[in-house]
Amino acid sequence: MKNLILILERRILFWSAIASILALAFIFFTNRWAVIISLSLFCLILIILMLRLLAVINGLLIFKHPEGHTRNSNFIKYSTLDGINIQFETFRHIQCKRLVLYEFIYSFKWTGNIRPEIKSSLQNVVSVNSKQEGEWDSATLRFKKPLLYNETAIIHFLAEMNDADQNSSPHVETRIELPVDIILFRIELRHKKGSFDKPATLKRKKITADINSNYEILKTIPFDRNYKGYEYTLLTPESNYYYRIEWEK
Repeated sequence: MKNLILILERRILFWSAIASILALAFIFFTNRWAVIISLSLFCLILIILMLRLLAVINGLLIFKHPEGHTRNSNFIKYSTLDGINIQFETFRHIQCKRLVLYEFIYSFKWTGNIRPEIKSSLQNVVSVNSKQEGEWDSATLRFKKPLLYNETAIIHFLAEMNDADQNSSPHVETRIELPVDIILFRIELRHKKGSFDKPATLKRKKITADINSNYEILKTIPFDRNYKGYEYTLLTPESNYYYRIEWEK
């Protein structure tokens, strides 16, 4: 009985398909404009459904990854030859978690009085927004080619700073809001005299902490006389913290 039903079902499906094709051909030749309008409406409905589906998928991705990306590693370099002209440079390896990612917002904080010049070798600097005192400034870096979902990219940020009035604070700080595998700090103080040998300190503070709250000291970092600076690799740091290396001016 099951085999008979299966045979009849196949026959019915086959002849139903043939009948549908013949009916469509008959309608097309007898009333071509009706078919064209019907097919146009059908295609329009498909396009609307596809756009709606993409919007839902993008909404789910935004909910899971509000930043639009994940971070894998972060290289930070602070370099000066004379203690006045300073270069602060970072490279970040990210992975896109949106359907399309067009730009990256980089947050930075310069404690000097003279506004730094912002550059990037890999992205286009679209704008630089200065916030109120105590808040972090931001630079919008636009990708030369938009990133698609799961594509990776290197973010390059360069700030050329002038500290002629010696008003800046001697520290390097980064804000870690998302999980990251590694942060490499490299601080070059070429102007330091040969007798300088004072260690720096690695500190951290909760992002949500009060602005006047103290930093937690994690460890001391010795001064390397060979290249006159400090270097430290921080593995899998805890998220939602400011991490700072501070030295004596």
